[in-house]
Amino acid sequence: MEQAKKPGFKAVPMNVSTSVKLKNSFRESKSNNVIGTIKGTKRPDETIIYTAHWDHLGIGEASNGDSIFNGAIDNATGVAALF
Repeated sequence: MEQAKKPGFKAVPMNVSTSVKLKNSFRESKSNNVIGTIKGTKRPDETIIYTAHWDHLGIGEASNGDSIFNGAIDNATGVAALF
């Protein structure tokens, strides 16, 4: 690990492995989301996409004792950074 912190380090096999098991579920819902696009001028087949979402508004099931959707960090801050 110490060698990896030095300039010029070359990757070496670590002879380790890992595995991950995921369990998830999905639900369908409606939301007021925003999308903005800018078409390419030099490359019209390419597009820049800006998005924002409203998941921070409201109250829902409590998580860790808090039922308010606290999304200012990922929503307001991220959208404001675009300007």
